[in-house]
Amino acid sequence: MINKDNCINRKSNTTKIGNNVWIGNKVTIQKGSNIPDNSIVASNSLINKDFSSSGDKLLFAGVPAKVVKSGYERIFDKKQEEMLDDYFFKNPNISSISLLEI
Repeated sequence: MINKDNCINRKSNTTKIGNNVWIGNKVTIQKGSNIPDNSIVASNSLINKDFSSSGDKLLFAGVPAKVVKSGYERIFDKKQEEMLDDYFFKNPNISSISLLEI
């Protein structure tokens, strides 16, 4: 873009998305943003700043996004995920469970 004085300013900044980050649908990530490793970004969120000093295993949500919970990460074991899906399907009245209870 050019301003009224016919001057063009360079507007660039690095964006970093950590390892094992799970990004929901319709998420906007602006330049200069940093999402830590093992984090989750909820759908329809706007990431517009550097969260690298916030730790890892974070859950982000909102416009603009903020840390809403910590200590959450994706389950990568397919068999464990299938077992949990089956458990919650058979027990619709339960909303959470410890893996130690199964």
